[in-house]
Amino acid sequence: MLKRTLGGLAAPMLAGLAVQISTAYAGPINSPLACMPASANEWPQTSPYNRALQPMDCAVIDHDPPVLAWSNVKGATGYEIQLSKATDATFGSSTVISTIPTTTPWYYPPSKLGAGNFIWKVRTKGATAWGPARRFQIASSARDFTVPPVATALKTASSLAHPRAQPTGAERASWLADLTTGARATNLSELRRRVDGKVGEAMPVDPSSAVQVSGYSTATIANANLAFMNQMTKLSEAAREAAFMAMMERKSTVIADAKRRILFLAGLDPNGATSFAQEPLGATRVVWTIAYGYDWLYNDFTASERASIQASIKGRMVLLMASLTDTTEGVAAKPLNSIAVDTLQNALTVASLTVGDIPEATTWFNATYPLFPQWLSPFGGDDGGFASGTNYLIWQLESQENWDALRWTTGVDVMAKSWTHNLGRALVYFYPPGSPFGMFGDGAGEDNSEPNGRLFRPYAARAGDPLYSWYNGQSIAGDYSRLQAILAPPLVKQAALPANTPNAIWLPSVGWAAMHSSLADRARTSVYFKSSGYGSYNHSHADQNTFAINSQGAALLVETGLYDYYGSYNFINWSKTTAAHNGITYEGGKGQGQDTNGKGDVNATGVVSSFRSDGVVDVVSGDASKAYSASVVPNSPVTKALRTLVYIRPSTVLVFDTLAATTPVSWEWNVHGQVAPSSYDNSHFTIRNGTATACGQINNTGAMTLTSIAAPTNAAAAGQWHGRYALNSKVANTSYAAVISTDCTKSLPSAVQNTDGSWTVKGSGWTVTYANGLATYTKN
Repeated sequence: MLKRTLGGLAAPMLAGLAVQISTAYAGPINSPLACMPASANEWPQTSPYNRALQPMDCAVIDHDPPVLAWSNVKGATGYEIQLSKATDATFGSSTVISTIPTTTPWYYPPSKLGAGNFIWKVRTKGATAWGPARRFQIASSARDFTVPPVATALKTASSLAHPRAQPTGAERASWLADLTTGARATNLSELRRRVDGKVGEAMPVDPSSAVQVSGYSTATIANANLAFMNQMTKLSEAAREAAFMAMMERKSTVIADAKRRILFLAGLDPNGATSFAQEPLGATRVVWTIAYGYDWLYNDFTASERASIQASIKGRMVLLMASLTDTTEGVAAKPLNSIAVDTLQNALTVASLTVGDIPEATTWFNATYPLFPQWLSPFGGDDGGFASGTNYLIWQLESQENWDALRWTTGVDVMAKSWTHNLGRALVYFYPPGSPFGMFGDGAGEDNSEPNGRLFRPYAARAGDPLYSWYNGQSIAGDYSRLQAILAPPLVKQAALPANTPNAIWLPSVGWAAMHSSLADRARTSVYFKSSGYGSYNHSHADQNTFAINSQGAALLVETGLYDYYGSYNFINWSKTTAAHNGITYEGGKGQGQDTNGKGDVNATGVVSSFRSDGVVDVVSGDASKAYSASVVPNSPVTKALRTLVYIRPSTVLVFDTLAATTPVSWEWNVHGQVAPSSYDNSHFTIRNGTATACGQINNTGAMTLTSIAAPTNAAAAGQWHGRYALNSKVANTSYAAVISTDCTKSLPSAVQNTDGSWTVKGSGWTVTYANGLATYTKN
């Protein structure tokens, strides 16, 4: 639940980029009072592919002890951490608690620090200078996140009898009651029906793909890869469902069928079509499923069958573990490798379920357990951000079964960690109830309501957060007979949005901001903004300093681009591009960096330089200068790209841009409608989608011409409109003031550029002034 009200100075105040609100205002959720984050440069910053510090500067964390983590320094033989406790609320003075040596680029304090403000620094072993001081606050209500030493956790897991992957004690009693006679009895019945219906189902001779499936360079390869993964997912899921029901209800026909399925998977060639080298995600799912079946049906297998299963697991884990520990490709060397992080979680689960039975499992456990609690995601921070977008965030929630396994076998509760617990906020705010789709990144524009419901409900039950229970109750559909939901604890329902829940949020770790007229109202107006430090890398797009607007449950100004497959022509030439988003381009659609292969550039970064919200007005500023610069885009003339967005509830959005280049260019203000506009000219547009409307005026001292942009065939949704307001004359420097409203029954506020180049926009009872990144809102 969002327990803290917005308060304090909480954003990096970069020169010329501050935001002011003349009325009472406050900073983002989860930032301590009187703390302004330091430079975005992390220590050590030896590569743009490095992981972010944990915790971020000025973070408030809801778990104790904290996890301190940083990027690995190549060649370092160790590190030192200095941990201090601040003696005042401004972090102005502090007392050193301890100086700790460690051989790893992370540290788990052995006991709680207690609520308060803390400062930490790190340096390599033998160095005299410390890295920058970073500050964090442990909340008074922090959850216990004690991480026992690896030897202790190993002893705990290996001492457990099978089956291990299930709740025990009082947790088990309430779980069983809910499944058998309570709210989920119908879900268990559906699972039972499905399992019974598949008894005796024929297995394929040997699952295989039609072509080599290790790449995505063509549609043929992508489709074969998808078909193969779907085939392996279905086989694995059917085997695990049968094993679960066999364990639960002890029906002889189901036990026999479950054993048959697990033994079939165990009998597949670990170096064949289902090998880790061929398709890592599918192969990892196979060995993970075999380990679950082995654990749940341990006493049903003969000694000979157990031995064959153990041999299969050992064979499959060779390449899997090698991929994690490789000095150049492993998770420590390349922390932004999302497949490696997923593999890490699954590998630890396999180790936890088989340690004590398979000698090699001790090695697997010792290698993965220390990594896992501090590296749950490569794409976010303790605020719950996930840079790859809401589509991939939803699928990230599949990991919660691994979190269960770790808690049941070692006692480490991953759901207590701030990032894990806060993940749901990104969906609550960026895919709110009634929204047509999610936001940002590959596949965000698709209808993800079923997987969101299926995976969010068990997540909400595990988190025990009233905000998430409310979100789940807002007509989110999902198949709750799937094991992700069946294995979760009972859900405590929450009918109303918890009191004092803010209508806006900023996630500094990923540079996202969401501003709603009313989060509780499904007919809300929603305004989204992004300027991310993850650039256009992986599933992120070249969309720094872009925005989107929905209203009354309908999409109005949108991101565009359909996600057919990673690396496709449409992916590179439309979906990824700045031109496919509501952002700034120049000279016919030139925009932010996507690297030479077009698949994305981790250097093409933006930053949300400031965010303020007082409940009436939200102001967010972004700096995307680096994403356009010559250091990222060869021969680019762009040197400055600043954007400030002011949302005045309930219906007015102001968008200001300050742009500069080394040579004159034809600047372009891109706008994309979910439907074609009902009217438009060279400075105005009106878009009507059902009963929802957005009307806008783009203001610049230079004359503009509106032209339609043609997206590649099959690259964007049918009926969408892609417009570009281009300056008729080339200039090196320019500034825009756009006025947009979701209430088109009223006249738009007027925007006037002053002689000094600043802008003044006057509305009913308010005035906003803007100059070079600084926006000031004043009540008249």
